[in-house]
Amino acid sequence: MLKNKLEKLAYKKLFNKIRLKCRSVNIYKLEDAKHIGIIWNQDDPNAASQIKNIVQQLKRPNCFVHTYAYTQNLGDINGSSVQNVVINPKLIKWTGEPKANDAIDFINTSFDILIDLSIEHNLPITYALAMNNSRFKITSNCHLYDVADLFIQAPNKEILDIFSVIKEYIAKF
Repeated sequence: MLKNKLEKLAYKKLFNKIRLKCRSVNIYKLEDAKHIGIIWNQDDPNAASQIKNIVQQLKRPNCFVHTYAYTQNLGDINGSSVQNVVINPKLIKWTGEPKANDAIDFINTSFDILIDLSIEHNLPITYALAMNNSRFKITSNCHLYDVADLFIQAPNKEILDIFSVIKEYIAKF
């Protein structure tokens, strides 16, 4: 019960911080973006293999793809070679803010496009999406209307399906 109250307080604090942020929004197509960030939940089913597939699709000369993964696993977080940054509950503050330098660097990086491909959202993922100053933010979580610029609803709750719909929508801009 105390954990739920702290989490509600952390979300309230986060959304107050968001209201104070000022950033400009620029719509980018995937093929025009030079820096792409992907946020994902490592605990989502089949996430690692699907994210690896997406990173391979996005890789091209002069395009840098960085990922930020969250896992509840308190053990070894080196796991898959897909992610650039992996955090777990030991590496975050109660507010969702990361303690690890590489996670802080990810949040401070202004990507051309930042894509949230998490099926299950939680405070650390929401914090990373909200506090990043990327030019164009995309998520599938419609509850994050204060945080992202584009919301995608895919017919299936699968990472590859969400990414496919994102590519389809962005191509129309």
